[in-house]
Amino acid sequence: MKTKLKQLREAADLSPAEVARAVGISRGGVYHWEDMTRPTMPSISNLLALSALYGVSVSEILGQKVGHSDGARVPLVTQHMLEQKGFLDDLKIPSGKAVFVPCPFDHGSLTFALEITSPANQASASNSIPVGYTAYFDPEKPAKNGDMVAAELPAGEVVVRQLVSEGGERFLRALNPEYRRISMPFRCVATMLGAVLSTADSSA
Repeated sequence: MKTKLKQLREAADLSPAEVARAVGISRGGVYHWEDMTRPTMPSISNLLALSALYGVSVSEILGQKVGHSDGARVPLVTQHMLEQKGFLDDLKIPSGKAVFVPCPFDHGSLTFALEITSPANQASASNSIPVGYTAYFDPEKPAKNGDMVAAELPAGEVVVRQLVSEGGERFLRALNPEYRRISMPFRCVATMLGAVLSTADSSA
């Protein structure tokens, strides 16, 4: 990975100082990432910034192949885990608590699954996401108008809603009409790839 980081920087014709400014770290940090004698590696949040800077996926930076719908497994997280301080920044799965489930969608290396426990998106429409379904989210996939997203609210609460951008306004809409839309500041942290009815097939 260290060699890949240096190759990507040089291919982009950027100096360590320029990368450091773009990512928001010290120049020494970039040198440490590329130094084979040091164990220092970018955090997930820094990997996402590098991904945007170089125009490649985090999977490519890590030298990993993107998963496909061939039985590949992703970590299953809980609502509580998502709302822990720092989890959404670094996507840290607590050691010893990771449970993995099959992902039926093409996905990146940071994709995670979340079991739906709120009826906020349970509706009569075909795009309903009922309680008991497992939704799959990819932090590397940019969110666009109409996408279902996992979004963090100012108080740290994480909700699954549809992102809507219209008339110069950006808000979150629940598929269930009984829930009000969310217009307060929010941060989209991952885009939903799809959702399926949960099964008991999981392994630690």
